[in-house]
Parts: sequence; C-alpha cells; structure tokens
Amino acid sequence: MAIAVFCPKCETRIEITKDLADQPVHCGRCESTFVPGAADALDVGIQAKPTPASPANKLASILSPEPSQPRATARSPFPAVPLLVCVVGMLFFLLVGSGGFNVWLLMNPNDPWRRQVNVEQANQRAAAAEARAQAEAAAARAAEAETLRVRKQMQDQVDDLKQAINAAK
Repeated sequence: MAIAVFCPKCETRIEITKDLADQPVHCGRCESTFVPGAADALDVGIQAKPTPASPANKLASILSPEPSQPRATARSPFPAVPLLVCVVGMLFFLLVGSGGFNVWLLMNPNDPWRRQVNVEQANQRAAAAEARAQAEAAAARAAEAETLRVRKQMQDQVDDLKQAINAAK
C-alpha cells in the first residue's frame, strides 16, 4: 500500500510504499534527501493538505550546508510562429513594392532614366555597326588586293609566253 510524504523543504508530495517508509527519500523537485517520519506519512486515501513549514525550518533549509546541484532550466520553445509571420510580412512587402515599381515604370515611359538607357543602347548599336563596316571595308580591300595580285601573275605568264613564242620564231 502506498503512503504519501511531503518534502520538508519544498513541500512536494511524494508517494512511497510502506516498506520504504523508514528509508531516506530523494525529492526530485528540490534535490533534497530526507527520512520520512510517522508524522510525515499519510495514507494515500486521505487527501490532507501539507502542514506549512515554519519560517525557521525554511530558513534552516536555505542555509543548510548541503551542496545543492544546479537545476536545469527549461528552455523556451523556438518562436516559429512570430518568425513565420515576420518572413511572410517581409515577402508581402517586397511583392507589393516591386509591383508598385513596375506600375510606375509602365506609366512613365519617357522618364530620364529610360532615355539615358536608350541613348546608351543607341551608342552601343552605332559602335557595333561602325565596327562591322570597318571589318567589311578591310575584307573588300583584301579581296581587291588578291584580285590585283592574281591579275599581275596572269599578265606575267602571258608576257613570258609571248617572249617564248617570239624567241622560237
């Protein structure tokens, strides 16, 4: 049969069996060890309130030279919901802001920023067209030079043949 005892330091209710009533009991809440007396033990069926400890007993328990082990403190859970709300809010703000910027950009086609971009693009296109024209002119000059070289070579062969014919007569 189980009996209930109360820790003299923190007044926590602890249930033990009757055969362990004369052995030391360890309190899991305040980490103290005590030997329950007959006055401390209550039958489980009786639901009585614990007797309040006198201020002298509380002071003695606080000043006792027993080494106390540090208690593990409960960690607060990760704040997932507030973090999620913040992230979703930021994404919504970015979406609305980018949509507003796009509407502004479509409504102002002649703004100076766009004109500057168009001028830069026109300058780049003109430079590319000039480079193509220079390359085509250089290719035409090379083809003309090759044509002149081949024509000169053929003229030299014709002159050699005429000399050969005149020498054979």
